[in-house]
Amino acid sequence: MVLKSLREAAVLIRKEPLLWLPGMVLGLTGAAGLLLQAGGDSFLTERLLLLELVIIPFLLGGFYGVIKEECFTHVTSDDSVTPSLPGVTHVTSDDSVTARMPVTLGTFVRQGTAYYFRLLLPMLVIFFAALFTVFALAVPLMVVGISPESGIIVLLAGVLVPFIFFTYFYDTAVIFEDEKVFTSIRRSIGFVMNNRVSTLLFYVVNLAIVAAVGLALMFVWAGLVGGDLEPLLSMGAAEVDALMPADLLAMLGTGAVMVTAAIYALFVVVTFTLLHAYKVCFFRRYAGGAGVAGEAGVTPLIPGDIQGDIQGEYDEKGRWYKY
Repeated sequence: MVLKSLREAAVLIRKEPLLWLPGMVLGLTGAAGLLLQAGGDSFLTERLLLLELVIIPFLLGGFYGVIKEECFTHVTSDDSVTPSLPGVTHVTSDDSVTARMPVTLGTFVRQGTAYYFRLLLPMLVIFFAALFTVFALAVPLMVVGISPESGIIVLLAGVLVPFIFFTYFYDTAVIFEDEKVFTSIRRSIGFVMNNRVSTLLFYVVNLAIVAAVGLALMFVWAGLVGGDLEPLLSMGAAEVDALMPADLLAMLGTGAVMVTAAIYALFVVVTFTLLHAYKVCFFRRYAGGAGVAGEAGVTPLIPGDIQGDIQGEYDEKGRWYKY
């Protein structure tokens, strides 16, 4: 089922090109940040990073909103739909007509604007809760004489990993189940607790996708800029370990920096688009707490993917239940 959700995500992003837009925006801004950092302009680099953080809720709202409009917004009526409307997709059955307006850039902007603060507020709650937890754990370390800096990586990992693990689906709860700030966080935690094994496998697949895409692009990058990295061969292990990303960028030439920025942008585009589409498909498939879509969960995105001829209906939140 976890891999079926991944297959649904691949179909989804191939079907709707507009879903690639958020990844392209973040990829281009990230690449621009690399170029500015390589040029030594830290001021604009920091401002660009801040801009990325500000627009992420808008991009997520547009991304999820397009999927919601494309796949889960149905207008069914016996006589209220005019078949001659241009650009409207009609699906007829024995007693109803389903119409859906085509998804456009305007749809993306409208959805991103509508969901901006509804995604931003729980994001801030999670961030400050994690920050407070880190601070609360650092205080006892300082009391007993242990410097927090000596174990800051372990401390951050020990806090951030559980927070991400349990709150990762807050945004899909906001969009697809119309949850509010705190209820979306509780919904995400409950979703993970009710689907522990499947969610763990989902995270493993996510990490595998990131690793596979990263390694593939790393080989491409090494093949394109390998000549510029020859000075690294003459350095000792200690010198290589001491290198910072800024030092590595300074070592590369202008052409190599451009290639690095392009490879990074491509990595962001592919991983952001695929992983977030995968999140939507996984959440929608298991949102009813079931391991098999169509039994107690949600109708999957790929038509005809429900096992067996199961009859059911949608509730007010778009979740599908069998009779």
